[in-house]
Amino acid sequence: MQVADNLYNRLVLLVGETGSGKAAVQREVALQLGTTVINVNLLLSAALLELTAKQRVLHLPELFSRILADAQSTLLLDNLEILFDKVLQQDPLRLLLSMSRSRTMLATWNETTQGGKLIYAE
Repeated sequence: MQVADNLYNRLVLLVGETGSGKAAVQREVALQLGTTVINVNLLLSAALLELTAKQRVLHLPELFSRILADAQSTLLLDNLEILFDKVLQQDPLRLLLSMSRSRTMLATWNETTQGGKLIYAE
């Protein structure tokens, strides 16, 4: 994590299949850093609830940024499934990268890599 602090994009992905222990690793990191894990699905879905479908697409990056702004310096993100909802028309990896320019983020990524490419919930 300390190496990421000096990079332009400070995103660290914890990649593994469901049940592989990503959440346990993230909880341990949270204990060591004295912070908590952010449940992205829960907080972002609550923020999007009052918006129309079109407004959700337009305002999701801003709302996600506000959620992250309320957290401490190193962010631990779990439950990212909402970012992959086709209706929201987002590029989840690009969104995470843009949010990681100003702070270090450790995000869980369900599934694995294949042929040098990240695959999410195939």
